[in-house]
Amino acid sequence: MALTQSLGGLLLSRGRLTEAQFKEYRTEYENQKLEGNTIKKSMGEILMEHGVLTESELMEISQKEFGYQVATLNAAMINRYVSQMISRPVAQQNAVIPFDERDGTLLLAMKDPSDLLAIEAARRASRKRVRPFIASPSAIDRAIAGVYSMESASKAAAKMSEEYDNDAISNVVSTSYQLDEGADSAESATVKYVNAIIRRAIGERASDIHIEVSEKESLVRIRTDGMLRDIQRAKRDLHASIVARIKVMGNMDVAERRIPQDGRANVVVKGESVDLRISTLPTVYGEKVVIRLLRKSGETRDKSAIGLRGENLKRYETILKNHNGVVLIVGPTGSGKSTTMVTMLKILNRRDVNVMSLEDPVEYEIQGVNQVQINENTGMTFARGLRSAMRQDPDIICVGEIRDGETADIAMRAAITGHLVISTLHTNDAVSSFERLKDIGVDPYLIASAMIGIISQRLVRKICPYCREQYIPDDMDIEVLGYDPAKMKSRFKFYRGKGCPMCYQTGYSGRTGVFEILTMNHALRRAIAENKPQTEVIKAADATGYTKLKDSCLELVVSGETTLSEMLRTVNVIE
Repeated sequence: MALTQSLGGLLLSRGRLTEAQFKEYRTEYENQKLEGNTIKKSMGEILMEHGVLTESELMEISQKEFGYQVATLNAAMINRYVSQMISRPVAQQNAVIPFDERDGTLLLAMKDPSDLLAIEAARRASRKRVRPFIASPSAIDRAIAGVYSMESASKAAAKMSEEYDNDAISNVVSTSYQLDEGADSAESATVKYVNAIIRRAIGERASDIHIEVSEKESLVRIRTDGMLRDIQRAKRDLHASIVARIKVMGNMDVAERRIPQDGRANVVVKGESVDLRISTLPTVYGEKVVIRLLRKSGETRDKSAIGLRGENLKRYETILKNHNGVVLIVGPTGSGKSTTMVTMLKILNRRDVNVMSLEDPVEYEIQGVNQVQINENTGMTFARGLRSAMRQDPDIICVGEIRDGETADIAMRAAITGHLVISTLHTNDAVSSFERLKDIGVDPYLIASAMIGIISQRLVRKICPYCREQYIPDDMDIEVLGYDPAKMKSRFKFYRGKGCPMCYQTGYSGRTGVFEILTMNHALRRAIAENKPQTEVIKAADATGYTKLKDSCLELVVSGETTLSEMLRTVNVIE
């Protein structure tokens, strides 16, 4: 195809590709032809996968060098009536989506506007003239997922209304949790509605689904990059059926609506296995459901990908070289502690060591680690599990969370008897962890003897690279953080995302960690062992030279990775 040959030839002429690379990538492109001569990936996608191009570079080259018009696939700008002129299978197979119509001509967003077979498929399906536009591969995928998933949910909601009005809802049970499009074609409208919601949440890399009921409606929201946004509404009368379906999936008591319940299920979407942790809670107008989505693969990262850099990375690596002692990862719920802990375990997990992990729940399966599920209802508490783990000849013990003094005391004693113990604790910063441990009953001398390092962290949203722009912040936003506005504006540039289809108009895409890593020294251990006042412990900690959360976050702001407003939202202004 023209773009395939021209794009490769252009990069070859510019020295971005060697002749051998060009032949290799072209062969990869041509070898992936599917039935009907459709193409699974465009040449642009292949080049991006190999790190030759970024998505923004692909769009710029396509527009400037080949004259293609770029389509803006904003959810609010896509004409939903026009998008239905092509079915989801045709859109997916050809990587296209119609987004508007002008003078009887269909405006078609494509990954490869020179793909004549895809254009012909769209023309036949819509029976209209077609004008091709180019859009980024990820924008096409998101648009297809968003348009057609919500179409499925809306149709299912309408069908549910008919069934409800006709008293036809008799069975919402499904034995199949294979949620690929079309797999639920024979199911009830309720099943289709719930499946469509879960598919969209997984497709948009959400961490949670909230289904809540008010006086007038049932509302679905998903949490992406730590923030909730509305995605679907249904009649309030349908809410009970939706909740019942989810309870069936989670093997919960459908008839019990007066008390909270917990359940779990597993679904598979496009070959990806995702665990669902389901929680229901009775409210004034009905039960609220929250579904936590836990992916079994692809969620853990290496130490640099989670946001560790510079001095914090050096301290992190120093901590991991220890063979005994306690390492605490602290922060509020949703600050990324579990991801950091799993990343540490993957580094420490070797064939010559025995790694035991006590978790509630077991979120990520790690090959070679002996993972134990904590279940307090059966008496399998962290304290009891930790005692048993000590009899299993461990080298490294991971305790999912320190919740009480008994667990903390056992962990500390395990550390001073030659084991490396990693755990999490809910505190606001590194230094306050010492007071928290003393509050739950751990002796100061044990803390001083066992502790080797504390990692405090938060997650901040990153500026969307597609709509990133420089701006001048308000003085008040800088002053409230304790900095001089004039000095800051003269020394640094500030950036934000103005909002685009790629980030759902939020200005942010993805998250990264912000860390403060406190490592122990003699003076700090002495201050803790002698039970000195908190002010003296803070002074001793400051003398170690560690970088505090606020300063780490400021580094991300001035480097253009996040914004001042995100810093204000995430870290404490007053220390």
